Amino acid sequence: MLNPLPLFLISTLLSSTTALYTGISPRSASPQSGVGDGDPYLNNDLPRFKSEILEAHNARRREFGVAPLSWDNELWMMAKSVTRTCVFEHSGGPYGENLYGSSGGNAKSAVDAFADEVKNYRDDNLIWNENWPTTKDGTMIGHYTQVAWKDTIKVACATSDQRCNFSGGAMWFVVCEYWPPGNVISASENLYQKNVGRPGEPFKEPAMDINGNVPPYKGGDIQLPESLANDHSGGSSPSPNPEPAKRRCS
Repeated sequence: MLNPLPLFLISTLLSSTTALYTGISPRSASPQSGVGDGDPYLNNDLPRFKSEILEAHNARRREFGVAPLSWDNELWMMAKSVTRTCVFEHSGGPYGENLYGSSGGNAKSAVDAFADEVKNYRDDNLIWNENWPTTKDGTMIGHYTQVAWKDTIKVACATSDQRCNFSGGAMWFVVCEYWPPGNVISASENLYQKNVGRPGEPFKEPAMDINGNVPPYKGGDIQLPESLANDHSGGSSPSPNPEPAKRRCS
């Protein structure tokens, strides 16, 4: 049985991940104009937002004993496309995906909301079913496991241009896309135990044969801003293609 997801995780926070059933009815809503506190997610300074997203992810990945992530603009275009729908629902794309909604916050608080689920990923709280973990107390772990997945090597996040009218109120919508995706299930081995970094455990090196070639974003609705196109910090080189594993999604 999949973990139930409460509507609010902390304060006015929504969150969901591709490996879990959210329990939230999708809701389409227009962005809320005239509501806001400036630009807390730095839509007007994307290189700074990129830097803060990478710093936040990689600080937590150091804590979990896995290698740092690099940025990818194809992932950003996918994330931006999802935020513009103002629908709190997974895109079903080829990447790993975490969703976050909050009436306030910033880039670091979004990443920390995902990673703080580490407190639920305890041996005494895990139930294993077909090499896939759920929790005894129904708490969420899938955002953390994606953030801490050792064979994920690239990330990008984007934020809605304005707050979206979700059922919990007007919220900023943050979407993070990951490549290769985490939360992968294999019938032959426990990839969570192999991939998920945990505090206090030995460092987990990424596999040598990771496919670092991010599938291109296929939508035509998003153009890459010059500020990101001209910012070459936080990049990485592609790696050879591995044999794909079976992935379980909602």
